[in-house]
This record gives sequence, C-alpha cells and structure tokens, in this order.
Amino acid sequence: MRCASIPAPASYLDRCSLKLVAAFAAVYVLWGGTYLGVRLGLETLPPFFLMAVRSVAAGAVLLAVACAWATPFPAWREWRATAILGTLFFVFCHGVLAYAQQRVPSGLAALLMATIPLWVPLISWVRPAGHPPSARAILTVSVGFAGVALLLAARQAPLTGAVEILYIAAVLFAAISWAVGMVVSRELALPASRVQTAGMELLIGGALLFIISMTIGEMAVLDLAAVSATSLAGLGYLILCYSDLAPMSFCCMQVRRNAPPPMPTSIRWSLLCSAGRCSGSR
Repeated sequence: MRCASIPAPASYLDRCSLKLVAAFAAVYVLWGGTYLGVRLGLETLPPFFLMAVRSVAAGAVLLAVACAWATPFPAWREWRATAILGTLFFVFCHGVLAYAQQRVPSGLAALLMATIPLWVPLISWVRPAGHPPSARAILTVSVGFAGVALLLAARQAPLTGAVEILYIAAVLFAAISWAVGMVVSRELALPASRVQTAGMELLIGGALLFIISMTIGEMAVLDLAAVSATSLAGLGYLILCYSDLAPMSFCCMQVRRNAPPPMPTSIRWSLLCSAGRCSGSR
C-alpha cells in the first residue's frame, strides 16, 4: 500500500511518513559511503569481480531473509522484471561505475552520478508514450546541468586526455542506466516483498558481473593472496550496505514505491555539494 492511498487514517499516514523518512535517512547515510568503499576495494581487487562478490553476497543474504519470512517463490514475470532491474542497476550502473573509478576520483564520480535526477525527466519523455516535461521541469534540469558544469569547471585538476574523458563518459552512462531503471521500475511486475525483490536484483546482477569478470580475464590475473586489508574493508562495507537487516536495497524500494516521483532522485542530490568540494580527491 502506498502512502498516497486515499482514504487513509491519519495514524497510518503518520506511520508511513516516518517509515519513508527513515528509508531516506538510511539511503543518504549508507549510500554516501559506497563511492569510497568502491575506491578502497579497487586497491587490489578488479572492478567487476569486486562488484560481483558484493552483489552475490548481499543478494544471498537478502534472499535468505526472504525465505526465513516464508515469502512465496516468485513467478516467472517477477524473475524477468528483477533481471531487467538487476542488469540496469548492478551491471550497467554499479559495474561500469566501479570500472570507471579506476581512473575517476571518487568525489568526481559522486558528482557525475548526482546527475541522475536530471536524466529521469528526459528519459520519461523519450520513452514510448512519454510526455514532454513541463516548463518548470525544463528550467530545473537546465539549472541542474549548468550547476554540474560549473562544479566540473571549478575542479583543481582539469579534464584532460581522451582516456580520462572516456572514463568520465562511462560514469555518465552508469548514471543514465540507473535513471532508466528508476523510470521502468514503476511499470514492472515486481514481487510483493521488497527484500526479495532487492535480493533477486542483486543476485542476478552479481551473476552477470561474474560472467563479465571471467570473460575479460579478471579471474585469471586475480591473486587472492595479494588482496589488501584495505580492499577487504571496502568490500565488507559494500556488502554490509546492501545486506544489513535494514538493507539499503529495501530502503531504495521503499523510496521508489512510496515517494512522489521527484523525491527518489533527491538521493543523489544529497551528495552533490560535498562531491563538488572534493571532486579533485581520490
């Protein structure tokens, strides 16, 4: 049931609002540290392998919790829907983002990922049966892109070289992929259990990331004996963020399903100012 259901008792709305506020708080605090967690993990772990282990481990924990709650086994259409979102969120977004963070500073990556709210109305417009954004939305998007451009121009380390620009384009691709997932997620037949949904998305995305990691040769050159404590700490934090009993993914589902359309995208804006200040750091 959504917060906006009408009619609804005032006590229910109060409880639902508190749950939504708690979900936003968890996402803001926990997600804000994942860019640093990725950066730490990349010290001695290859990017797609790092994100594959994170996704499979967290997904397995969430599905185990869902099974403990006697959640019904998902139907085929629900597997298909979570496969679409798992690919968009954890392969095309997080996998590509981790790959790009080999060369892109974590602060700059956070800044570029903060453009997600700007892509959402544009993607909603160009999709089939989409509607053009209002003049107010166009103004907001224009101001947002201008602000990101100003922060990029103010970086102490200017953008130079085709290689760096290519990696930055990869981060923007990751941001667009997440925005596409947010748009299509409202139209897909997902399981009723949000924990089960998040676990399925993570597990499917992680399996695809393992395939990519093996295909490009990461597994062949990986030396587990050389993995540093810093990388293990970063990996542990990433797994914790997505598999805690109050998991990040559950909070994201809570936000996506219960918040008005503009609100879920504000997750990224919570990082924008700090990202702009530290966009030259690693």
